[in-house]
Amino acid sequence: MQSAPADQSGYISTVTPRFASQCGYTISVDYWNVEFRASVLSCGVQILNDEQFNLTIQIQVSGPASGAATYIETLSCMYSPWAEREIFCEENYMQVNSILYYEDELIRLTLSEASTHTSNTGAVGGETGIWQVVFHTSSGKVSKTVKEAHQLNYGINTTVSRILLRAPYHTKEAEVVLVQGVPLSVIKSTSFYKQYWIILLIDTAVACPLGGISFVDDLITWTLPRIFTPIVTSAVLKDNSSMGVNGIKLDPEIMAERNYSLDKNDTALAVKVPIGAQDGHYKSHVMDGQYGIKYSINLFLEHVWEDETWGMNKMNVIYPATTPFIPKPLVLTDDTKPEQWLFNVSLGNFLLDVELHKLTLGSQSFSVDEPNQLFDVYNATAPNETTLDKIFVLEVPMESPVVDRKYIGDGVEQYTLDIIYTLAVMPEDEMFTYVAQLVHKHKIGCFPNGWIMITAVKLGRQLRMDTSKIVLKDQTCKAKESKFKAVFDFSADSCGTTRRFEKDSMIYENEVVYMDAKSTKEPTFRLAISCRYPINDSLHLQFEHQINPLPVVVPGMGPIILDMQLAKDESYATLFKEDEYPVVRYLAAPLYFEVQLLHNEDPQIELFLQSCWATASPERDSIPQWPIIVQSCEYEADLQMTIFHRVVRNERVRYPSHVKRFEVKTFAFIVGDLDTLLGECSSSQQLLNESKCIKLNPETMAERNYYLDKNDTALALKVPIGAPDGYYKSHVVDGQYSIKYSINLFFEHTWEDETWGLNKMNVIYPATTPFIPKPPVLTDGRYCGE
Repeated sequence: MQSAPADQSGYISTVTPRFASQCGYTISVDYWNVEFRASVLSCGVQILNDEQFNLTIQIQVSGPASGAATYIETLSCMYSPWAEREIFCEENYMQVNSILYYEDELIRLTLSEASTHTSNTGAVGGETGIWQVVFHTSSGKVSKTVKEAHQLNYGINTTVSRILLRAPYHTKEAEVVLVQGVPLSVIKSTSFYKQYWIILLIDTAVACPLGGISFVDDLITWTLPRIFTPIVTSAVLKDNSSMGVNGIKLDPEIMAERNYSLDKNDTALAVKVPIGAQDGHYKSHVMDGQYGIKYSINLFLEHVWEDETWGMNKMNVIYPATTPFIPKPLVLTDDTKPEQWLFNVSLGNFLLDVELHKLTLGSQSFSVDEPNQLFDVYNATAPNETTLDKIFVLEVPMESPVVDRKYIGDGVEQYTLDIIYTLAVMPEDEMFTYVAQLVHKHKIGCFPNGWIMITAVKLGRQLRMDTSKIVLKDQTCKAKESKFKAVFDFSADSCGTTRRFEKDSMIYENEVVYMDAKSTKEPTFRLAISCRYPINDSLHLQFEHQINPLPVVVPGMGPIILDMQLAKDESYATLFKEDEYPVVRYLAAPLYFEVQLLHNEDPQIELFLQSCWATASPERDSIPQWPIIVQSCEYEADLQMTIFHRVVRNERVRYPSHVKRFEVKTFAFIVGDLDTLLGECSSSQQLLNESKCIKLNPETMAERNYYLDKNDTALALKVPIGAPDGYYKSHVVDGQYSIKYSINLFFEHTWEDETWGLNKMNVIYPATTPFIPKPPVLTDGRYCGE
């Protein structure tokens, strides 16, 4: 991003660091935002009667994946009245402006009256009509013309009623002075102007703090002297101070709410802000290969005092405070799933400005930007974290080629995954690494009766394997497939098993192989297995008589206690009370049912409604009946199908898995009691993650606002733009920043006709929106009180 102000003639100047400090501009950048600040007396500002100030800036935004976009912004500010002297201390410059004359007395001397003074200041030889500045240093006085001062990066200017001197910190003429233990950058100078027979002499001394920051007990304390003695030469009659952040004063109520304070005594002022306060930001850093963070906040102080020399004085200070490096040891969480034969590990916790660049798995390195079939890696959010909440999750099948597999004896195979994470802090591109190793051991079943059992992982999703082609040496020996595993169960004298002798052991060996369509000789995947049996061995068995243990309760069939109620609307915030039944509804009006499992504190149990139906009488088995839920799913033969609603935890619902909610349109039976409709359900409880419905769960569709509408001639799949299953991509159109949203829609349609019988159509269709213009947001946080 580049910012450039335009002057009254339209000329645009690029803001370089030197230009910024000379002309009164400040640009600060963090990973998320760019902030532009300008003095009301900066170069290029159009000034009207020293009360209205206008500035036009041009902003260019560009990125590696898109072209540059240019924006023009005009900033306006009203400021009055002025104090007789105003001092402004910015991050990159210090500035003083003061009144040229009082209304009742022009500050001027004739040449004859001022001859003694001007000879002492070295101003006699100056050119007529040219400002000169005399700097007073500990080594003597130095006189500079305006041109010479500009070449030294000073900014000197006048308005209708003000004279201005601006300087970067640490100029040759600046000196560091300690006041109340706080270092100040001080420039003592006198500015004067000769025109005809009049000389105006103005004290343009300025002082700004260079420190005073301390960090104790998660608190930032900024200490300043109450009187800046190098520039205050007479008695102070009264003073007042206010604090704020980012150049904006805060009222006492907001300060108290954010735990900010401004303390005062006879000699000093102290601004106190807690580390982590909302007006600052954290930034990632790397020090000696160690990841850590720093917290930064722009503190603001306004100090106003009245003295005998100037009258009213005002000082505004913007001071960036940054904590020292705070190490943040990384946390590696191993969530490996042995039942799925999957290494699952997460690394965190990071700020959002950290990116994963490369993974080294075993001896192979992979760029995370390139697709691969050996592992999955993705970003996630750490639970119970608000600041350092970014983690990287890595999933690697245990039988991926990047995993080291080794038989270590006693029927045990060891799977080792060596990982090197290469990460970077953006936008500085500071690189650092993290090394980890995961180990999983798996025991091969070698049974005394000569039977061998081997479990192999299903690799279809990651390695594109057809698991039906995983075989033993004898390729007629195929696996028994389960949900996550391919299991071989065979005798030691079958399936191509070989035997050999080694000292006192007899070893049976085989291997699990995979032959894809491209390989004709060598298998794509090979896993050697062996079972070792002793040739001579003695088994010592111990037998003793014990009393049989008492019977224990085992899981099985039994009654559960349910409570079915009606809610007043789809929020389920309020339920009908007992005295409000029966509930009267018009036909087709929605009824919101809630079924809850009672007297159960097990969070791993989930309630499933096997079937629900409507009757016209209180008898469960009475006729007529109409199905509402069948096998935990909506009844498809109903034109007004049941709608399931998501259940979230709140004050009334402790375990969402113990509650089911669904919506039914009111209907009536054409026989029996036409005015009565009662709901009945049968249910079961299962461990979580054991799905009872093989179709897409309506609750998931409702949660994501997906809809499938049907009529006599058409089907309509509706998905909101921005749904979590799609993604956004940046674009530039005619210099305007824009985005597009894309999602791969999937549709399955089955029908039966007289020609073919049963037909099925599956469609995957990539949908992309048109360009969506996104004007960048420029936040104007200027403070017009300098």
